[in-house]
Amino acid sequence: MNRLYRAGVLLFLVFPWAVFGQDDSGPQGIRLKGIELLPVADAVVAYDDRVQVDSAGNASSDYYSELSAGVTLRNLPARYTLSATASYGYRFYSENRSLNDDFYNLGADVGSEASLLRWNLSTDLAKTLSYNASYDPDTGTGPDPILTDGESRRSITEGSIAYFLSISDKIAIIPGYFAQHYYQEFVAAESAEWQTHSVGAEMNFVYSPKTTFLVDGYYELQVNGDEDGNTASFNVGIVRVITDKTSLRALIGYGYADYELSGSSQGVLSDIRGQWQVTDKVSAYVFGGNDYQPGYAGGPARMTYRAGYGAGWEPLVKWSLGLQVLHSYDDAVDGKSADSLYGGVRHFFSAQCRYDITTRFGLSLSGDYVNDEQPVNQTVIAIRLDYAL
Repeated sequence: MNRLYRAGVLLFLVFPWAVFGQDDSGPQGIRLKGIELLPVADAVVAYDDRVQVDSAGNASSDYYSELSAGVTLRNLPARYTLSATASYGYRFYSENRSLNDDFYNLGADVGSEASLLRWNLSTDLAKTLSYNASYDPDTGTGPDPILTDGESRRSITEGSIAYFLSISDKIAIIPGYFAQHYYQEFVAAESAEWQTHSVGAEMNFVYSPKTTFLVDGYYELQVNGDEDGNTASFNVGIVRVITDKTSLRALIGYGYADYELSGSSQGVLSDIRGQWQVTDKVSAYVFGGNDYQPGYAGGPARMTYRAGYGAGWEPLVKWSLGLQVLHSYDDAVDGKSADSLYGGVRHFFSAQCRYDITTRFGLSLSGDYVNDEQPVNQTVIAIRLDYAL
């Protein structure tokens, strides 16, 4: 829900996600005449107990290794913000060598938040080989819109523009527009492609230096090859900022959707994102909500529900532990399908233990467990050595 937030309007304000992720500790990259370059590299050795599932529902396991390298570019503080990223890697299987494949990511982002008129353009092209169910509490970046465990190629192009209209020292109105083109190609299913256009406005009331109340509404047009749809929502919420690492943002509202083939639906929508610095060494986060999404691969439009939470602990200098959990549920808007488009709620669990060898090298052990629509659940254990200049 709240497409204006996802378009980045609130990121232009003094809310927590505008300042999260600005920790100056650790690698700083290479700085050249207003540009910062951050090279990275990774080496991974992993065991996957569900590399393939045959027609009888039996899973085969295998070991694999990965090598990848990339670079991130961004300009130093200026009137316009510019960033770009490029990475490439290859996965090698020990026995199932026919599954050996490459993966990559290319992205660019440009925008301006130096005046009352704020705008942003971004594009991202990626090839993935497995689930991406991770969530970054520092930036508010969530899991992939379509969670898939197979090879897929995805491109997302987005643009947003908003105007910050200050009514008084406590009240501001932010009208805006957001557009997205989404395309994802799968190996075992038809591709997904849609365009969305959202218009709306948000009103902020600053109750106190740490508390802001929100009221927003939007209308969205969703277009894809199977059917067009319209959605609308009205929401109220609160943003509570204690520190740059402790905050809560919660919205609840009522939405309506009408699709050419899937039919219509209405109900309560929600969106919550919170982060807490419990102690100097312990942190936690939570996020979740539900929203109308276009259908794909010939399927109906969806109501997508997601809930995630996690925690981090730094018991010793250079040592850190992390735990992340995601629950995802996709229901058909027409209400005529089975319990879920994926047979029920899908669960993703991930745990990591990391040791910072130096400020540039890190070694981590991770475990991931997936309970999805497949007849056999998946467990992946990996050791990763990473480098960042």
